[in-house]
Amino acid sequence: MQTKGLTVGQRIRMTRKYLGIKQYEITSGKITRNLISAIENDKVRLTADNARLIYDNLNRFAKERNMDIDLDLSDVLGGDPEYQAELQADQYIEDLKTHLRTGSEPPTQLMQEIEYFLYEWNIPVKKAELYELFGDFYQRKNEHVNQLFYQMKAFEYYSVEHYDNSLPGLSAKISSGAMAIHKPTIGLRFINLCQRRKPNSGRKDMYAFYKESAKIHSLLGDHDTAVKHIEKSIDRFTDDLGSDYYDAVSVKAACFLRKQEYIEAVQFFTHAANGFIRLKQYDKGIEQNIQVIRVLSDINFDANKQKIDALVQQVETHIQQVPEYDHELSCMLGGMYNIAGNQVAAEEWTKKALHSFRDKGDSNGYVTVVDHHFNILKGSDTLETVREEI
Repeated sequence: MQTKGLTVGQRIRMTRKYLGIKQYEITSGKITRNLISAIENDKVRLTADNARLIYDNLNRFAKERNMDIDLDLSDVLGGDPEYQAELQADQYIEDLKTHLRTGSEPPTQLMQEIEYFLYEWNIPVKKAELYELFGDFYQRKNEHVNQLFYQMKAFEYYSVEHYDNSLPGLSAKISSGAMAIHKPTIGLRFINLCQRRKPNSGRKDMYAFYKESAKIHSLLGDHDTAVKHIEKSIDRFTDDLGSDYYDAVSVKAACFLRKQEYIEAVQFFTHAANGFIRLKQYDKGIEQNIQVIRVLSDINFDANKQKIDALVQQVETHIQQVPEYDHELSCMLGGMYNIAGNQVAAEEWTKKALHSFRDKGDSNGYVTVVDHHFNILKGSDTLETVREEI
């Protein structure tokens, strides 16, 4: 079958009829019949994504029927500048994903090249993907203002193109970044915008969406909505009691803590702690148990002293399973020992947190430790050193 000299739409229609198939059969239900008709009549431009889908299906039918067709995607679209731009965008997307997957830093030249590409070309969905990946890199570096700038642009492009199922995961990232810079209302705005679109994304994205939504609503005082949303997040993992499930349980505990419903908070923090320890994620298990110790201490330290001592012993056992203590965990352990009345251990762990923040060059974290644990350091030689360093 010869199709040389025909338009793109004519080639598709002739090939389809040669194979004896209906219009809907070459789209796998992913493109409307009206759009296929418009493509075959050359009334709309064939995008790269639609071209791949149609041509792959036509070639599949030809192979199944043992029929030869004269059809080559690159011959049809190879001279189209926008098609070439889409191919280049796909390459950039793959490059960035590789860097994210391997934890490596993309070369400055590559990032500048992509920035220029984004300025030159208006390919909305590809731009949305690239902007989202840019945001992911800045999120990984804790540069949350830049993270939000790019991820909000991605949200805009996905919305314009009605890629609603890409919005929940992206909204979760935006919410996380907004809370990191103490601007939860920004996150709430995107959570609400996403909900209005009524997306139907995969389990992982909807889990992240409802978890971040719960955090923001709880932080802003809407505890009932927070609990409602975190339960929707938990529901997605009732058949898979892994790390994501217990992360959501931990958020639920924090929601009850903000509601000052302490019995429920202790119940869910304990459930999360036991779950993480069962999964051998000892650092997360320790964090949850320290939360339980804090809540029990706030309720009534004397009445809960026996429980607190038992939890401290459990934490001390699990500390041995954590190969490296990060600054946040060290800081929490300092607070735990301070609550339990062990001032020597409290000062030791607080010093570790200070040294960790200092070695990382995180002056804000360093000052925060001093601010939160001043009473632990008061009267020690460490405090004099800290004053000099600050």
